[in-house]
Amino acid sequence: MREWLLVILTVAGTLCSYAGWSAETLPLNNSRIAFTLPEKDLLPENVAYDPQSRSFFIGSTRKGKILRYQDGRVTDFIAPRSNGLWMVIGMKADAQRRLLWVASSAGGNLENYTSNGTRPAGLFKFDLDSGKFLGRWLLDGKDGEHFLNDLVVAPNGDVYVTHMFDKAAIYRLEAKTGTFSPIYRGDNAFKFPNGVTLTPDGKTLFIAHRGGVSRLDLETRQRESLVAPADAFPTSADGLYLVGNALVAIFDDQVKRFRLDAKRKTIISTEILETAHPMFMRPTTGVVVNNTLYYIANAQFDSFDENGKLWPMHRLYEPVILKLPL
Repeated sequence: MREWLLVILTVAGTLCSYAGWSAETLPLNNSRIAFTLPEKDLLPENVAYDPQSRSFFIGSTRKGKILRYQDGRVTDFIAPRSNGLWMVIGMKADAQRRLLWVASSAGGNLENYTSNGTRPAGLFKFDLDSGKFLGRWLLDGKDGEHFLNDLVVAPNGDVYVTHMFDKAAIYRLEAKTGTFSPIYRGDNAFKFPNGVTLTPDGKTLFIAHRGGVSRLDLETRQRESLVAPADAFPTSADGLYLVGNALVAIFDDQVKRFRLDAKRKTIISTEILETAHPMFMRPTTGVVVNNTLYYIANAQFDSFDENGKLWPMHRLYEPVILKLPL
């Protein structure tokens, strides 16, 4: 019996080798389609959710707008380029205060975008019910390249945003004063910060960046890298979510769960939740709703020709939002 088992395992290993697969890339499909969006050329980056209205909000890097998905209907919630929006990147709904926070940055995905030699970005605030514009905090790009990426809302209403280009940093918008400024500047081991999540007590940020994930103590503003296996982060994670005592991270072709020790300083185990889903074309970020991760499967950011022109519609796909039980 053991000999037969060995034969079966050997054959399986050979087939995987022929297919170019490894244990890390062997297809594992646990996600199902939550919904799709009819506009093929959205190039969406993020998903937010409002539990009160049971609405999902999806941001477009191509159109510079925000869609609302509610009860099976898709409508424009924030009009294209409204109040100076560029690419819609990070986005979070503050259901308690009825606010929608949006990190928006200039860039090549944006339709008809022409750079004037600067790279501006901004944090935008909208009413979560009506879509009314409530304010914005801009980085004009005159002092360097700016790219606000992902964000998270603290229990007290403060907003923390990752600043990716030029000088890597974490910015904070103080809810009480309206001050928008960096609270942490990058160092040689902290480059291209992307996904960000926060402990329930609002004291510690977890930040995905090139090379891994770090903790940032918001009282001392001290950063430390998570203790992790050498192969934990083969590429930089995009979406990052703290669920219980584990971090869930979205990569280019995988979703992983990293279980943490009691102090949340060390990764004690790694679990692959999703790999090589057939609808993956640059999965990006999402939102956790009732212990289920809803995330964008096919942002299609690589769908440009050598001249920077977006592929024709017949080569694009409807954006797909997948749901993955956690």
